Amino acid sequence: MPIGAESYHQRLCFDSVRIGIKSIQMIINDVAWLDPVVAFEPFSNEPYAALLCPGRQANGSGWAFFVRNPSSVIIAKNGRVRCLGDLEGEAYRHLSPFEVLNIIHSSRSQENDRLRDERLSAVPFCSGLVGFAGYELGGGLEPRGAGPASPFLLPDMAFGVYDAVAVFNFASQRLSIVGRDQRRVDDLSDAISSIHHNSGSIGDIMPSFEFKGSNFSEDTFEEAILLAQNNILDGEYYQANISHQLEFASNAPFDAYRYFSRLIETSHSDYGAYLSYPNGKIISNSPERFFQVNRHKNNMVIRAEPIKGTAPRSTDPDLDKKLADNLRLDPKERAENTMIADLLRNDLSAICKDHSIQEDFICRLFSYKNVHHLVSRISGKLQDQVNAVTALQALFPCGSITGAPKIAAMKSIGDIEAVGRGPYCGAIGYIDDRGTADLSVAIRILIADEENRKFVAPVGSGITLRSDPQKEYLETLIKARSVFDLLEVPFPPQHSAYHSDIALSPKFDKQLL
Repeated sequence: MPIGAESYHQRLCFDSVRIGIKSIQMIINDVAWLDPVVAFEPFSNEPYAALLCPGRQANGSGWAFFVRNPSSVIIAKNGRVRCLGDLEGEAYRHLSPFEVLNIIHSSRSQENDRLRDERLSAVPFCSGLVGFAGYELGGGLEPRGAGPASPFLLPDMAFGVYDAVAVFNFASQRLSIVGRDQRRVDDLSDAISSIHHNSGSIGDIMPSFEFKGSNFSEDTFEEAILLAQNNILDGEYYQANISHQLEFASNAPFDAYRYFSRLIETSHSDYGAYLSYPNGKIISNSPERFFQVNRHKNNMVIRAEPIKGTAPRSTDPDLDKKLADNLRLDPKERAENTMIADLLRNDLSAICKDHSIQEDFICRLFSYKNVHHLVSRISGKLQDQVNAVTALQALFPCGSITGAPKIAAMKSIGDIEAVGRGPYCGAIGYIDDRGTADLSVAIRILIADEENRKFVAPVGSGITLRSDPQKEYLETLIKARSVFDLLEVPFPPQHSAYHSDIALSPKFDKQLL
């Protein structure tokens, strides 16, 4: 029986199965359908509430997930791990963030081995971990690649442990609260059901934002690219991703969630996310899957989908097709994409079974609202002792936002950028108690500091020896186009922080954007 087929708010409990000394019932409460963006709004300022929701124009994901009120939270900052809630006081002080996550996930996945019940097999996420791992965790894994600390108040990592999940199935227009704790499932069911009496459209009144500039000017960013190219000539690496951080300031207090709700209306992203923390919010409009883990027969299959290669869109169909074809055939972009696909294949080889790794596709064209991208997919069967958390540790950070070889590129990124990235270029998503997972690469994100009335939008570009510094700089702005539109700030940006008028640049054609 599919989830949602029962009558409104009917409780359905799976038979209890005892594993070891523990016995857990999985519960499903079916409630009347409500749009996930509307359902999440009353809880959007709660610490550790999160919404994973694809854009309205997305083609892939047919699910959204909403969590709040975690039983525990695992937080890492500057290498130190702290646990809140049920795990507070546990002796994890001397363990790394990934080691702590692995202990918690392994324990819960063993308890929930029976969740492979056919009636839940179609639901991607039922209970488990939701949160983010910031870029700086990579330096903890490999000190040779460590860079500056994160400049943001947010932790370097935060994952909540959730025993109840609101599951939105867009295809069937069904909303179910699924979980392993009756009280938490009932609480979330009641909270969402109460919204129906007060639901309405989210307001459109927004304060004005101003573009304040970047930590790099156009000239200094192009100099940074030249420096990376000199390092390539010196044989340090073949490719590196160089980024900068755009800042936008508001003239009045603002609610970050209103911008997420506006963004999602026109987004093509399959990996939209809104994460709320006590000291900041993260809005993600990422088009890039880091990796997905699913069960196939007796194996856990992992799929990584790196993006490398970007071109602007045009409203002129003929010109748009030309831009797409040029990207698809561009030898520099294809070489860069193939290089990162090779890096991911190498990373996967350490955690996958012999002879199981395959190239599902290489340099396939994907088109989004403002850009075309080249995407590859590498997959393999995980070794029996590897789970989603140890896979995250092995692959982190994603090679598409570091470069190749990874450690040398990370070292150079820290030296050139001279400021930490925070959540940017990390990972966002869920790890299910059944062992499955889906995490995006944290690109196209906004980091909200509501107290100081600002958004920060980091953007970057992959640099090779063939890169044109000015073109690469302009590519970063193209990637940020949706942020300028969202905040209703004129694009291209005109600001004294830039040494030249990019609108007059011969390689910058507004009609392409």
